[in-house]
Amino acid sequence: MTDLTSAIQSGDLTVLLWTAATLGFLHTILGPDHYIPFVMMAKAQKWSRLRTVVITFLCALGHVGSSVAIGAILAVAGMAFTEWTGSEWAAWHESRGSLAAWLLIGVGMGFFVWGVIRALRGQSHTHTHAHGPAGPHVHEHDHSGSHMHVHESKVKRI
Repeated sequence: MTDLTSAIQSGDLTVLLWTAATLGFLHTILGPDHYIPFVMMAKAQKWSRLRTVVITFLCALGHVGSSVAIGAILAVAGMAFTEWTGSEWAAWHESRGSLAAWLLIGVGMGFFVWGVIRALRGQSHTHTHAHGPAGPHVHEHDHSGSHMHVHESKVKRI
């Protein structure tokens, strides 16, 4: 196991930190779900730029801080499990990746089946749209006919 001093002296820690910062930046820029909600809230609530920046920054600190805390907890747990080579914990440690993959596949398949059943029953669902100064609104529809985007009296403003 590498200690912090030797990691700093070797330059490995610097490479790791720059890699993490670069990936974090790309993760944010390429994921509009990380900034569009703040833009929309700021516009809807008529926030100043300063307020928008402060709130976004505080939320980013919470997001990154909680990710670091969870990562640290998992790293410590992982190190503890690897120390128990040959124990039942070691077997669990080796199988957890496969278990997580199968659980994700199962959840995805469950949502797929749920969506197909709803579609076959003709149950409606909603979509939120934003059109310029009119603001966001919700359209409810099903897939029994045309999927046209028509503004009817059923439109609910949000």
